Order: sequence, then structure tokens, then C-alpha cells
Amino acid sequence: MRVVPLLFWLSVFLQAGGAAQNVVIAVIDGSRDSETMGAGYTPMMWDSLLPQGTLWTDFRNEGITSTNPGHASIATGTWQTIDNEGNQRPTMPTVFEYYRSSSSAAETDVYVVAGKYKLNILSYSTHPSYGEPYGASVSLAPMDGLVLNASLTAMGGHHPQIVIINFPDVDYAGHSADWERYLNAIRTVDSLVYELWQFIQSDPHYKDNTTLFITNDHGRHDDGHGGFKDHGDGCEGCRHILLLAVGRGFPAAHVVATTRTQIDIAPTVGELLSFPVPYALGTSLLADTVRTAVVEDPPGAGVAREFALHQNYPNPFNPTTAIGFTLPVRTHVTLDVLDSLGEQVALLVNSVKGPGTHTVTFDGEGLASGIYLYRLRVGDRVEARRMVLAK
Repeated sequence: MRVVPLLFWLSVFLQAGGAAQNVVIAVIDGSRDSETMGAGYTPMMWDSLLPQGTLWTDFRNEGITSTNPGHASIATGTWQTIDNEGNQRPTMPTVFEYYRSSSSAAETDVYVVAGKYKLNILSYSTHPSYGEPYGASVSLAPMDGLVLNASLTAMGGHHPQIVIINFPDVDYAGHSADWERYLNAIRTVDSLVYELWQFIQSDPHYKDNTTLFITNDHGRHDDGHGGFKDHGDGCEGCRHILLLAVGRGFPAAHVVATTRTQIDIAPTVGELLSFPVPYALGTSLLADTVRTAVVEDPPGAGVAREFALHQNYPNPFNPTTAIGFTLPVRTHVTLDVLDSLGEQVALLVNSVKGPGTHTVTFDGEGLASGIYLYRLRVGDRVEARRMVLAK
């Protein structure tokens, strides 16, 4: 048996016949990470999209934690210090400009759909080598449901290759200082993002040929800095945000603990669609899809041919549950448990294990009820599953 490292995304691309042809970036404006993945308010993203995609548990805005600078950093791959009122365009080229300048793409081949009208500034930058001739089409709508409708209209009518969508209602709800309204806005946009993915997978132009990124422009203050009602500083609540990638180029049920930032999205779009982003400062997220593959098992070896992390049993559990995993070779393994914030709450295995199936008992005594991830690391490969502690 040989165990060989490879870039998982490369094998996906080759199997599917080339690089991704479309990228959609859905930006949920101003949701705090502690209320998104794993917190119980985003069941469609957690239960339906994460099993199909890759989640970064330490994704960050390390620039200005406001709407326009955050969106502009996503679009350009550079930290943007522009104002938040819509009076300044990005100073560096956007992915729209890079794409159109390197191809024959038309204005309707790239789109901004925004619920905040001030985000029309994303359509092009002030960079002297790019600018308005390479800009994107813009569609504006005042609330999340209408933003989705506008997005589906633009995508169904023009089939743009790059779309950035701003869903504004969570930010509006947070600024209202109404906790239940804020949570309800998160639940609603969770459903809308899933509806967006269903459209992508039902449209022949986009089906199995599109990458969907779900992220935030900024978070909100953590409890030690004023709470969810506002944002704009460098506290952990404002900086720690969501990134989930689903579709072409990204493995399913994959969790990445590596720290990444907003400026890494634009270079990833460039790599997925094969165009240069010369002024971008980030690095492509595709490097985080490195896996380990097992090949050339001798016939009749009697050893499992793949690494596998099994679903815990029972699930839900209280307070103990069994977690199993299977190894094809003797190798070093770590198995740990993460809470909904991506913080490690238990290290179950950190040692060399032989080939075969192994079972470990996790005891959740002393932990709060909720959703937890358990994560298996074998070399460069990472697998994770969800379990529910119900006391």
C-alpha cells in the first residue's frame, strides 16, 4: 500500500473536466460568528450545506470591521480603508475588473446584488489600470427576500460568472438592539442562502459548475465590548466571522482550523476561474483542501482502504458517546472535540495508531448542551462530524 499526498481540489477538477466556471459570494451582513455555524440558528447551513462543503473555523476581518470596507476587502483581496458611507470606491481592482480585463466578458457577466444601496461602489475601483470599463452590473433591493429575488433574476437571465450578494437584514436587526429580531434575521437568511444554493444546483448553467462562498463583511461586538448591538472595532466579536465554501473545488464535510482572512477570497476566485489578480495580497484558499489519499492496496490485504471517521453513537447523547475511526495504515492520529466557536474542549487521541477500526469514548459531563464537532486529523487530511449533547 502507498499513501500519497495530493491536492484534493485538483482531483475534483480533473474528474469534472476543468476549473470552476462560476463563483457566487453571499455576504451575510453583520452576523456574529457565535450566532452562525454550530449555534443552532443556521440549520440549513449546518445540516445541509456543511456536509457538502468546507468550513473555516478561524476566518477573520483584520481590516476595518464595517460594511463597505469589509465588502471591498472581499472583492479586491486587499485591506480597504475606504469610508462606510458609499462616498469612496475601492482603491484596488475588484475580481470583476480582473476577470473582464483578462477575458471578453461583458458587464452582465459579473454582478453586484446589494441590499445596501451604498454598496454600488463595489462595481469597480478607482485603480487607473482598471476602473469603470471593466465594472460589474448592479442590482439593488431593500431587504433580504428581495435581494434573493434580484439575485435569481440576474443569475437566471444573464448567467453571470461572478456574483457578490449582500444580505443586509441581520445588520439592521443587530443595530435595532432587539435580540430576537437579530436571531430571526439570521434564521431567515440561513433559509435564503440555502434557497440560493438550490437554485444553483437546479440551473443547468450553474449545476455542479459553481462555487458558493458564504461569509460576512464583519461581525459584532463581543459581550465584553458592548454586545451585539454594534460593531466597528478590533474585538474578537467583530473580527471572527464565517466562511463556508460549497461546490466546485472544495471537499465535503471538511473543517479547516487554519487562520484565514477576507483578502484570501479574491485570489481563490482568480484561481478557480483562471485569471490573474496581480494586486491582491491574500493567498488562495484552495491550499486548505490538501488531503491524503490511499492508493494501490494489495488484493486480499484485509486492511481498510480508506481513512474514515464514523458517526458517533448514540447521537444525541448524555453525557457519553462512542466515536469510531478507521485507518488503513499505522500512523499518527489526533482526534479532538470543538465547541460551536471552534474552540477545542477535549483532546481524545494524540498518538500513533495501527490499521483497523478504533473506538474512543467522549464524556461531555461539565459541558453545556449544544452542537459540537469532533475532528480527525491524519497527516494533511482532516475530517469532522457533528454531534449533539442533550442534557
